[in-house]
Amino acid sequence: MNMLFSHLFVLSVFMFMDHLIICAATNVHENVAISCGASGNFAGTDGRVWVGDASYSSSLLQLKGKSLKSSVPPPFSDSVPYKSARTSRHEFTYQFSVKPGQKFIRMHFKPASYKGFKKSKAIFTVKTGEHTLLSDFTPTLAEGMSYFKKEFCINVQEDETLSITFIPSRKPGFVEDIYAFVNGIEVVSMPAGLYFTPDGDVGVTVVGRKYRFYIDNNTALETIQRINVGGNSISSLEDAAMFRDWEDDTNYLKEVGGFSINRAVAIRYTYSATQIAPKEVYQTARTVGARCHSNVCKLTWDVPLDLGFRYLVRLHFCEIEPAMTKEGQRNFTIVINNQKAEEEADVIKWSGGHGISVYKDYVAIMEGDRREGKHKLSIVLQPNFATISKRSNAILNGIEVFKISNPDNNLGGVSPVHPTTSSTPAKSKSVLFATKNKIATVLTFVVTLINVALYYIRCNSEINSGKTNNKLSFREHQCRQFSLDEMVRSTNNFDPQLVIGSGGFGTVYKGDIDGGETAVAVKRLKPGSRQGENEFWAEIKMLPIHCHENLLSLIGYCKEGDEMLLVYEYMSRGTLAEHLHKMNRSGHKNSSLSWEQRLKIAIGAARGLDFLHTSQDRVIHRDVKSSNILLDENWGSKISDFGLSKMGPGNESATHVITEVKGTFGYLDPEYFLTKRLTWKTDVYAFGVVLFELLSGRAAVDMQLPEEQHALAAWAKQCIVEEQVHKLIDQNLAGPISSTSLKAFVGTAAKCLDDHPHERPPMSKVVKSLELALVFQQSAGEGIISFDDTSTSHSKVGAERASSIKEGRNGIDITKRKAIPMKKVKSKDRSLDIASPRWRDFLGLFPKAPPKPKPSPTQPQGLHHFSLFKMLKATKDFHESLRIGYLGADNAYVGVINGQNVAVRRSHTAQSRLHMVSELQAKTTMTPLPSHVNMVSLIGFCRNYTEMILVYDYAAGGTVHDYLRDPDKNPLRWKQRLEICIGAAEGLNYLRSILKITILHRIFDSSYIWLDENCVAKVSEVSWSKTRGINKAGAVPEGGYLDSDCLRDERLTEKSYVYSFGLVLFEMLCANEALNHWLNEGQISLAQWIKTSFMTATAHCIHPCLVGRISPDCFALFVNTALNCLHDEGIKRPSMSDIITSLKEALNLQEAYKIT
Repeated sequence: MNMLFSHLFVLSVFMFMDHLIICAATNVHENVAISCGASGNFAGTDGRVWVGDASYSSSLLQLKGKSLKSSVPPPFSDSVPYKSARTSRHEFTYQFSVKPGQKFIRMHFKPASYKGFKKSKAIFTVKTGEHTLLSDFTPTLAEGMSYFKKEFCINVQEDETLSITFIPSRKPGFVEDIYAFVNGIEVVSMPAGLYFTPDGDVGVTVVGRKYRFYIDNNTALETIQRINVGGNSISSLEDAAMFRDWEDDTNYLKEVGGFSINRAVAIRYTYSATQIAPKEVYQTARTVGARCHSNVCKLTWDVPLDLGFRYLVRLHFCEIEPAMTKEGQRNFTIVINNQKAEEEADVIKWSGGHGISVYKDYVAIMEGDRREGKHKLSIVLQPNFATISKRSNAILNGIEVFKISNPDNNLGGVSPVHPTTSSTPAKSKSVLFATKNKIATVLTFVVTLINVALYYIRCNSEINSGKTNNKLSFREHQCRQFSLDEMVRSTNNFDPQLVIGSGGFGTVYKGDIDGGETAVAVKRLKPGSRQGENEFWAEIKMLPIHCHENLLSLIGYCKEGDEMLLVYEYMSRGTLAEHLHKMNRSGHKNSSLSWEQRLKIAIGAARGLDFLHTSQDRVIHRDVKSSNILLDENWGSKISDFGLSKMGPGNESATHVITEVKGTFGYLDPEYFLTKRLTWKTDVYAFGVVLFELLSGRAAVDMQLPEEQHALAAWAKQCIVEEQVHKLIDQNLAGPISSTSLKAFVGTAAKCLDDHPHERPPMSKVVKSLELALVFQQSAGEGIISFDDTSTSHSKVGAERASSIKEGRNGIDITKRKAIPMKKVKSKDRSLDIASPRWRDFLGLFPKAPPKPKPSPTQPQGLHHFSLFKMLKATKDFHESLRIGYLGADNAYVGVINGQNVAVRRSHTAQSRLHMVSELQAKTTMTPLPSHVNMVSLIGFCRNYTEMILVYDYAAGGTVHDYLRDPDKNPLRWKQRLEICIGAAEGLNYLRSILKITILHRIFDSSYIWLDENCVAKVSEVSWSKTRGINKAGAVPEGGYLDSDCLRDERLTEKSYVYSFGLVLFEMLCANEALNHWLNEGQISLAQWIKTSFMTATAHCIHPCLVGRISPDCFALFVNTALNCLHDEGIKRPSMSDIITSLKEALNLQEAYKIT
């Protein structure tokens, strides 16, 4: 009876545990353990129940593809899950229905000769989603291990199924009976931010670099090592929440200058999550004691890692020695991969006390070729010997190392050479191979000698004859060397009549070779130019090995003495720039390209760039522009001029190259200009400018246009934001244009110009987007834009809409119209909402999830680059009690940095972030930074992938707007008001002189004038208000402060600010009630109301506290100056300098009147 009861009890426990594990898979916390190829439930050594994949609920797990259940051959001493396996020579997939979030994936392997499968033939790849976890993985190469597991960290997105796919390798040279297998799979949830960078965090320090790395949810990690320093191994059973294994450090410890310690102290965790590491990790450590007095006294661990990857290195610390209780008692340096990671490490300072755990994360880059195999990463703790007599130095409790997936989402290293089948015995096979090898070596040597001899014979023949004997194809022409005599004859002694182009590099001539049968372009570089010579050899080295139909072919070169010539295939239609910008003698464009032609040209150029970026050398062109895009007789486009090209980073883990800034003004990526970090996205930015050139027909920079249109990139962005894309469209564009095609095109171009390089699409996506725009244009049965004259009234637009928009592809001839009102689009088309995200991301062509963050730009000269931690500390985590209103549309806080009050502006929207970035970039072009007693200075910034923060001088007195309306404030005396007006005028005049009008205020009012504690006026580039959405400047609508000239033709000039400043002057004089009366009466023009009031009766307008306290002469001069500012015609208004002179004279008159 007792025996039966015992069996029933055990059975009930198994059933209960099975229920728990299945329920766990449907809860927020997954703890799934699958025994592959097995049926039933099994108790594992880690205390969990492992469920056979044949027994698992189909709603939680699905197995797809052809596979077999296999048993592990005898002996049967192994524990679960190594008793069975899932094997197959075909691809198979496990699909888990799990909750979204960050997960551990652990795969268990036992290499064995399963029935029908040879042990040595297991070679396969493992993928999950977009990530490759293992590539051509060979389990039998895991030396000394009969079984093992591989652990990865991935993120499962919302509404995503976790799929793990096993793919037998099918590469050339692999035998047909290659197969894949797996013995067990675990899926375990981890707390958010355990290894991935938490939201709002600034990222992980990159050792030896000046930027941080953001491990976002699109990244995958592979666990390389977990080491319990100074203690014993910790099994997954002891790490109950996460089921992680921790090794002891004896296999990795290289040098010991101290000793291991073990203290049974109660461990407290710095962070709320106790899953960071088991307490056993923090209860043991290795330390360097105070008795060490030489460089031998250090701790070093070596961890073998694959080259060509980044690695997350996490170091665990906890002060467990009883004597260590204060900051400064232990001080040491941390060196990772031979580069300093920390110079003043202090565990108590980091953790906050004795027995409190803390960890530090670093990213180390293992540069090199993956094919070189593994190299050791060193982790060194070195005491700071300058203070060794006073302190005990260096302690470490644990190490974790993770491989970070590369940009191609790959974690797999290079696969080793795999065996192939042969029926020949091993010994005879090696002898035969050696014999064949000797024969092949002799033959190779003989053939090489023959080729060398033929080469020199041919070269001598060509030089002696002065020409080649036959016509060669472009591919055969590659790097052909011409004599100077050949080049002279080819270009008719460099005849000026044959010049087809020129520039800083030199002159391009049309010539011919092969007896006149082949037309070529000959670029003659300026003699004696060192830079020209560098670019000359750069093209010769680069072009012959990068052949593509959309890259200009280099036929050959000539280098004799100071003469340097490059010979290219001839492109009969010249450059794209010539067709878009240059005028003929009659003042018209050289040609009118149709929209379809422009799209095809863009697609060809994009394909050429994409080829460069994805080639083996990952070339960055660095000088993409319309004059470097050439057109053949069929309007096919080719990228040219590779003199500035740069090979990409030497390994796939790198994201950029540090180099001097080179390129062409107007096409330069702002991020590259600021940081000197060259990336493939630098080309993408320049190509975005080219796209807008194709759309507008304008040059990247045109100083003959109005100031705000000088730079095409900035103006295009402005037009998109203001929903004025029709202003961008070339009036010479021939034929119709589909609105759908236009929307796709502009969305792509705008994305290319994103201020953040990591948010720009790769060229492969640009190609696809442009191809889609071409499809829309070629199949445009709907949505042809109507090109009615913009002077048409709204009523007329409504009446003519049906008749003005033609059905079918013919559309309306654009050459007959002046402008394109974007509202007049076929009704079946969606509205061209240019400002909406859908415009920039048409049809979801680009990822909607936040892209992988990249390092933030370097600090602009003169500005402080504050960390997010510094900002949080300065504002007490942006506490509501420190909020002082709004700067623009963004929250504003008062903070304290280094004992000084500052105003902190925190971005509120993506649009405001863009404006803040523009403001910051504008400052970086100024040396020195602007500074004036009457200007609010930008002190510094904080910029990462989630925050944009600007830090300004703090004005304790608030704004003039708020001060004048605060009933609790003592009214300002007239002399004070005059001094504020003078200060504001001088500040505005200074700002106007250093900044372009187009990036200054569109509306200037009293909310842009800040007051310090002494009521000194300071003009700001951004308004400050206590509440969002108020009518600024005394409840006066923006229309009241807008220049009448500006309202007529929408142009801002210096006199526009004079107009607005005149209204501010009257605001200083008038009572609030008077301005409110104007608002309540619904007057059309504030200026007109003021003029009428001061020409009739002024007493009711002036603030009561000023009545009888203003000198009559001062009052007359002040009012006259203010009225002159409001003249309807801008040309008749005074300059800001004249206003300052008049106000100072008015102040002198007031002081002479001696009124207190």
